[in-house]
Amino acid sequence: MANVLDPYFLTEVVQNIRTDINSFRGAQLLTNGVDFKPELGLTIEYDITYDDTGMTPPTGLNDPSPIHTPPVVKHMNFTNQEWREKVVIDREKIATLRKPGNSLEQKWGEEYMIEKMVGLNLRLETRFEWMRWQSLTGKLIVPATSTKPARTIDYGVPANNKPTASVLWSNTETADPLADLDGWSLRFRGSGARPVKIIVNKKVDIYLKQNAKIRELIKYTFGKDVVTDGSLAEIVSQNLNGLKYEVYDGGYIDDSGVFYPFIPDNAVIIIGHGMTGSIMDLVTGPNNYEDIFTGHTGKFALTKLIQGDPDQWQAINGATVLPRLKYVNWHIFATVA
Repeated sequence: MANVLDPYFLTEVVQNIRTDINSFRGAQLLTNGVDFKPELGLTIEYDITYDDTGMTPPTGLNDPSPIHTPPVVKHMNFTNQEWREKVVIDREKIATLRKPGNSLEQKWGEEYMIEKMVGLNLRLETRFEWMRWQSLTGKLIVPATSTKPARTIDYGVPANNKPTASVLWSNTETADPLADLDGWSLRFRGSGARPVKIIVNKKVDIYLKQNAKIRELIKYTFGKDVVTDGSLAEIVSQNLNGLKYEVYDGGYIDDSGVFYPFIPDNAVIIIGHGMTGSIMDLVTGPNNYEDIFTGHTGKFALTKLIQGDPDQWQAINGATVLPRLKYVNWHIFATVA
């Protein structure tokens, strides 16, 4: 039986939980299924660049080669952020976990601790997903901690990539979503990426299905008065050069019971695809919970004894992570309602 209070055992548990790309779509669409990119320290530093301009110039056989310098748009430098929380295991649970017992009791002890870590990991993965989509707005607000105020990371997304529909899509009688999307796709010119997918949440999806122009187009094309998921996606693809359409209604519930979608109820996102990797990375920095000298990157877990009346154990799960938005003009974040 594993030592279920050993931090190495618990860390192995959370690190072996693969991100569910069906539940957390940003893990596939924005970071290409890669969990983390490690950094040696807590500072995230990089240059934001646009796509290269021009082409390789002609030269004479004896001419010196011209020097090419890629255009730097903005230099980014900010400190990574730790996210962690814990659950408390009471005396009664400790007694069961530590009892020599039979194999069934030993197996229960492992399953109990794994269940606790899976629950904490799900909350941590939700935070990762939140920050993926939040960074596309151009700014990510790290909430205040018990010792530090809130801080804002400005990723420098150009205003050109944050348009607003001339007629909001909530006006389903007169709005023209397909024309808006077609025009916004032109903003990818010169970015080094091409638009490949439109992503909305369920609220905006309903606006599109109720839109008079789209309903008329579907009736003319398919001879049907009912707008289905399939017919809407097909109309989008046919009229917008093969752009794919996806509804993603993931989100989280706050402590007061209010649901907050990762993609706002008033927004549509167009994701671009380039030849030089994903639009962003989740960058992880080292923490010293397991090794004070070299640190540990990625997700971590550990236990801590609380001595008192009675003694208790804490199980802690966390990671030091923030997004690195590498290509600020590879997406459109449009306000449509």
